[in-house]
Amino acid sequence: MVTMISPPTMLFFRSGGEGVRSSLSFGCFDWQQACVNNVGQEWCWNWHFLPPEFLSEHESHLIDHLLATYSQHGMRVSRTEFLKAYVLGTVQMFVFGGGGLQLLLKKLHSQGLFETMVPGDCHPVVQCETRHGLKLDTATKEKIVGAEMTRRTLTNCCLIMERHNFVSVWEEWRQKQH
Repeated sequence: MVTMISPPTMLFFRSGGEGVRSSLSFGCFDWQQACVNNVGQEWCWNWHFLPPEFLSEHESHLIDHLLATYSQHGMRVSRTEFLKAYVLGTVQMFVFGGGGLQLLLKKLHSQGLFETMVPGDCHPVVQCETRHGLKLDTATKEKIVGAEMTRRTLTNCCLIMERHNFVSVWEEWRQKQH
């Protein structure tokens, strides 16, 4: 069998032997779920763009449902161990989110957008276009959406760290490394 991966598809070719037909099949390939990683960290990654208010309100239910689903499929994941990996996974999200934010904000600032924004602008694209009469091009809209996604990431990371006692879990993890 030959496997070829070309984002976002997979192609499988099975050459037929004597009396066996050759076959070609394909499927979608989800890069997000294709990496080998700790399950808690992966779900931190999957949920970090959710609106922070939503995640704060529903996180416990989401985790319960997730762990029950794994259990129903024969994989037992301890809630305690899941939460340790989940809260430690926030470090990766925090670094990734914070790493590009300054460059993104610099580009938005150079366009004069911050002069029109006020605290509480929850939909900056709409606010800029309707309240201030600015017509934003697609690239600028994408930057604003990127900044909003990063705001959600950083806010969710901080709230997850607070809810699940990041400092203690981090210290425990560091002690195990020595």
